Amino acid sequence: METPARKTYFLIVAILLRGLMSPGFARSQDAAAGAPPTASTERPRIGLALSGGGALGLTEIGVIKWMEENHIPVDRIAGTSMGSIIGSMYATGMTPAEIQKFAKKIDWDAAFLPEPGYTELSYRRKQDRRDFVVAAPLGLKHGLKGPNGLNSGQAAGLLLDRIAFADAEITNFDDLPIPFRCVATDMQSGEAIVLHDGFLADAVRASMAIPGVFTPVELNGRILADGGMVQNIPVETVRDMGADAVIAVELHYPPADIGQLGTLVGVLSRAIDVMITQNEHHSLALAKAKVRVDMKGFAITDYNRVDELVQLGYEAAASQSAELLPYAITDSAEWQRYLDERNARKRVPMTNVEKVVVAGADPDTDRRIQQELTKSVQGLLNLPHLEKQLTRIAGEGQFDRLGYEGFSQNGVPALRVTAHEKTYGPPFIDLAVNVEGSGVAAFDFSAGTRITFMDLFHRGGEWRSDLLFGSSRSAGSPASRCSATSAPVAASTLVSIPDATANFVSVTSCLKESWLH
Repeated sequence: METPARKTYFLIVAILLRGLMSPGFARSQDAAAGAPPTASTERPRIGLALSGGGALGLTEIGVIKWMEENHIPVDRIAGTSMGSIIGSMYATGMTPAEIQKFAKKIDWDAAFLPEPGYTELSYRRKQDRRDFVVAAPLGLKHGLKGPNGLNSGQAAGLLLDRIAFADAEITNFDDLPIPFRCVATDMQSGEAIVLHDGFLADAVRASMAIPGVFTPVELNGRILADGGMVQNIPVETVRDMGADAVIAVELHYPPADIGQLGTLVGVLSRAIDVMITQNEHHSLALAKAKVRVDMKGFAITDYNRVDELVQLGYEAAASQSAELLPYAITDSAEWQRYLDERNARKRVPMTNVEKVVVAGADPDTDRRIQQELTKSVQGLLNLPHLEKQLTRIAGEGQFDRLGYEGFSQNGVPALRVTAHEKTYGPPFIDLAVNVEGSGVAAFDFSAGTRITFMDLFHRGGEWRSDLLFGSSRSAGSPASRCSATSAPVAASTLVSIPDATANFVSVTSCLKESWLH
């Protein structure tokens, strides 16, 4: 059952998922020269530009499927937002069928939740959620502030890490089976930033960081967010990669119904549609061929309709075959050479881990996480198990997200985990408002706050101070720390003032819980 807070969150996602602006907002690009053609024959280099659009971007899987079946090569590929996710999977060597299967396995509701699920939270964070139910994350790290996005991207980031895992050691996206680019927006300068190197998962994460929904990504000194604000269909980028002809995928929305404009949400949603349309017209004018997918009857949050959306994209490409088939390779031997050259660039992911390296937090915290992960993931690598472990650590509340990548250290297969600490805490502030009773004459009202200090004694300890006002007024400071045996010892002192009489209660207990669980 969805809570009002969860419904509100997904409503915001639905409005902002296409948060885009006109092309005039872009002033410059970080462009890079394209790689040599992947095919050995003298033919035009074909590029593919994939659009953003939330769940509707899944139709692009169907477009690629039809193109492959009809021997239309893709020598360059670029995408924005959801298009960057689909494009990165295809660029790393996944087939359309594999991409579709991957998309169907994703728990999209969980991927868009703003924090780990309740069962993945630590014992102390579960206490916070039960006792302080106001969903307003705040911290005092740099004054009273909150996060700069509703979603830190923990779950979505792990999906991208898995996509990029086999290619983690590639530093130039020209070295992928298909040269790849994705577009992000520099939130300080307003420039379009074309990402062409670095860690692939970070680049795609930046391209899909919808402002207000996902937290921005800091890369190379820039604060980056969703590239749809400057280039939602990156035709310009594919041309700059050296493509002779660019095929663009356009996700076309029907005209707004007058009934949609009768609500605030409807007006805001339509305003975003108008802005993105202007953005796309500029790019589409530069494409040599277009696949226009009519999105009537579908919404940007329809992630549970993967098969329908893939089929819709396939049928759209088939219906516009006259525009696409001139770019097909008609000689079967030449098509096979193209596939062989592309597949030869595909990398096989590591299957064993002999070393774990953790970075991003202070040395003591990095060392503790490294020790815990070394015990659980060393040996035969199980990515779902690793992701579960990282989510549980994120559930402790200190980190926005934790990501991973594989690498080789002196010939030894190793795993690098990067911990991204929250920018606004610790210390953290939780708020609560409680009303209980059966009538006007008999009810209790209280409001309060909890301040939590983390990593005391550099062993995962916490100090929590509670202050509650109302029908029942109290103040207390429960503290917990990890002993040398990693068994936290909790102690609390509570001052309760129900009327004019002060009562002091001291409680000491031992919680059999590791600091990481």
